[in-house]
Amino acid sequence: MIVVTDPDAAFFLTSGRIPQLSFELSKYLMLRNAMAATEESARFIAFQNKTHAIINRHLLEKQELTKIIQVWQNNFTDTMSMALRREGQTVGLYEFFGECIFCATVKSFFGETDLASKEHFRNAIVFDSAFPPLSLTFSRLWQRLRFPEQLKARELYVEAVRKIFEKDLETNPRVAQLFKDFDPVLPSISGEDKVRFYALLLFASVVNTVPTTFWVVNYLLASKEAQEAIQNELNEIRKRRRDASHEANFSLQEMEDMKCIDSLISEVLRLKSTTGAFRHRRCKQDFTISLTVKGEKKSFDVKKDDLFLTCPKLVHLDADIYDDPETFQWDRFLRNPEGTSSIVSKSGLKINKPLDAFGGGPSLCPGRKFARCEIKGTIAALMLNYDIHFIGGESPPLPEVSRQQGPLFLNGTPKTDVLVEIIPKVNK
Repeated sequence: MIVVTDPDAAFFLTSGRIPQLSFELSKYLMLRNAMAATEESARFIAFQNKTHAIINRHLLEKQELTKIIQVWQNNFTDTMSMALRREGQTVGLYEFFGECIFCATVKSFFGETDLASKEHFRNAIVFDSAFPPLSLTFSRLWQRLRFPEQLKARELYVEAVRKIFEKDLETNPRVAQLFKDFDPVLPSISGEDKVRFYALLLFASVVNTVPTTFWVVNYLLASKEAQEAIQNELNEIRKRRRDASHEANFSLQEMEDMKCIDSLISEVLRLKSTTGAFRHRRCKQDFTISLTVKGEKKSFDVKKDDLFLTCPKLVHLDADIYDDPETFQWDRFLRNPEGTSSIVSKSGLKINKPLDAFGGGPSLCPGRKFARCEIKGTIAALMLNYDIHFIGGESPPLPEVSRQQGPLFLNGTPKTDVLVEIIPKVNK
């Protein structure tokens, strides 16, 4: 095992730009072990790149991403309004926003369906509590003995997804084109294994976004400075609209202009969402690898089956890169007036990628733009349409990060929820 701590070298290793390194094993383990797909189907889906290319096209390319983000914003606004009418104004921050994000995403992918419910959001979260150890365990018997509650939740969640795909995809207008495009490239995969693959995609699009949103809102409420800066940013973006539109939805370009929210999200990803994240890449063959380490190009001979391991936390808490690294600073990632990054190593070296928050692959995490848009859409809808504050008015102590997933696989899920009050604004 080769542990890589240099930030630029670690980022390059997991970027997908080294064809001799394999990231497909992670996909295979998630499908085969955690989702209980068959060996043959899991291997076929994981080790061919067509499915990844389809996800990239729909969740990374501007035209397709714009469509789904517009639909998602409408669904989120409606879901949040209905949830407040049902739950009342006092809600748990994690559970409330988690349910709203989950249901909005389900509706954006599949239309109105029974899957878009608090019940199935909870099933997904219960399943997620054991997802990492399930992915690493081949024994189905051991899984059943060790994680009966999580497996039950998984099957209830998968059953709800299965009902959506009982109809022919081409004649089902509710299903997003993203899922219809998989059919031609998965001709030999059984209907059941396709359902488990689709359930994994939906699961992956939500489970890490929810805890990140929890911390973003939590830190936002604790900082009047951040609230004021973000409110001004949203107002300024609206003012720049040529048609003076007060349309609630934001375009993809407008979301990219939300630099204050971007910085807040990045600081949460640095300090909370990657506290137990690890990346690994296995060598497919013997070769010589060139990496930039501390600003210098170096070459290393590696062997087939050698394993590279990187840990984002080592970079994210490196005092040589970040001033006071264990302190949350919502504006840490804002650009300087000159437009350059404020993150530079104290040794004078420029760190090209000081934030390593998303998984690897040919284009990193294909859902990374969609995830940021989900969180930005959540914050924008909240700031423009509602007043929100902690119960009692004072910021409560920050909850601990849950370690239920195991010490090496933490995604920032809080151990306890935080109560907030959300009140619709009278004059929006």
